[in-house]
Amino acid sequence: ASNRFKMEKIEKEQQEEPKKEEKEIEKPEEEKKETRKRRGRPASEEKPAPAPRERRVRARKEEPKEEEAEEEEEKPATPLWHRLFFVGTEFSEVKALIATGWNFANLEREIEGGALKVTIPPREKGKKAQKFPRVHLFAQTEGLSGDGANVQVVPVVVAVVSLLPPSENMGIASIQMEASEHRIVPLRYFQLSWMPTQFLEEDFWKNIGDHDPARLPPPTTYTLAFEQRHFSADKLDDTRRNEYNFSLPYVFNPFRGDDRKPPKEDSLLVISGALKVKTASGEDAETAVTCEFDYKEDDIEETVKSLLEQEGLDASRAADVKAMIEEQVNKHKAEAAAAREAYQKRLEALTEAQKESLQSMKVFKFYPANWNGFTTLYINRYFGSADQVFAGGAPSLVIPPPAPAPAATATEAAPAKAEEEKKEKKAAKKAAAAPKKGGRKAKKEESEEEEEEEEEEEEEEEEEKPKAK
Repeated sequence: ASNRFKMEKIEKEQQEEPKKEEKEIEKPEEEKKETRKRRGRPASEEKPAPAPRERRVRARKEEPKEEEAEEEEEKPATPLWHRLFFVGTEFSEVKALIATGWNFANLEREIEGGALKVTIPPREKGKKAQKFPRVHLFAQTEGLSGDGANVQVVPVVVAVVSLLPPSENMGIASIQMEASEHRIVPLRYFQLSWMPTQFLEEDFWKNIGDHDPARLPPPTTYTLAFEQRHFSADKLDDTRRNEYNFSLPYVFNPFRGDDRKPPKEDSLLVISGALKVKTASGEDAETAVTCEFDYKEDDIEETVKSLLEQEGLDASRAADVKAMIEEQVNKHKAEAAAAREAYQKRLEALTEAQKESLQSMKVFKFYPANWNGFTTLYINRYFGSADQVFAGGAPSLVIPPPAPAPAATATEAAPAKAEEEKKEKKAAKKAAAAPKKGGRKAKKEESEEEEEEEEEEEEEEEEEKPKAK
């Protein structure tokens, strides 16, 4: 049965094959012509060739007109001091300073061919590149007196010439802060770094494709600037903003300034504390105790005795007062020892390259070329004083002399003369008593004498009042 089924299937396939071949046979050419005539087309019509594909061309920028090009060339370049970071200055003050007409032509002149000009030594094949100093710039502000008595906020540029960057840290410190609040943080904490000056120029980034990094000369001038090209101070909160306002570049240089010697230990202390006492009603209370004590010169027993008399305390509290003084003296000595140890550790942590850079460091201070007021060598608490100051005007403070007072009449001159004679007598008494006195007892006696003199003056004034009436 299976074989029979197979045979029937084969016969059906053989019968269907000629039908497929008839369908596949193409129509003769005559039939094609008749079909075209019925459709209203010529017999010899051919299919139109496909349209050629259009080639895409990249649109080119139109070249600026001559007038626009001249306007762009006429735009003045941004002054160098506008691109510097102002340390210890509020951001609003910086905007106001830039809007004024301060001119630092003296800074640019010294960079081009003066004290800040850097000569790059030629590099020989097969040898290491020679070291050469670089210029590091940052800005700050000072409240100074000009030609008159008015105080003005003046921008100042500090140029540090050294083999290595002068500072990799920032100090957060101010007179308004306590010593315990002072901190030293890295530059990255404020998003700052020493950048080559050419990186801050707009033309450099516009034509960056024309520069070959391998052929660019090594940078000679660096500026303290933000790592972000577009830094927004409006997003900072008050705490963060105050940190910027009180920040200064920190440098530890044992070859100049206050860092040449370990911190001094001041032996004169102000002792202050509270002692528990009992009132007349028998209740517990506290009384404040304050005195000056020099643990190198003063005797602690005498200091305790005089303090008890001064505060009206019982002699039985002498041990408590002495313990309070000794505790504060020991604490001060421990802090001084820790400061000396920290100084020694920082000194040992310096590498030979850092020591060479710090030893050869030179610091220059630039005031605006159009500033004719007071100038000073002092920079800040970390850098100390500059080696040289550049300013456009005379470095002297000019204040007009006060107007002369009108001449006194005879009646007015008599009491004035008497007061002058009294002052001369007092001065003579003090001069005569000065060589006989010394130490803390002398100060106490002098204060007592001054109180007596004040009392005498008050009595004399009371006696003179009825006479005047």
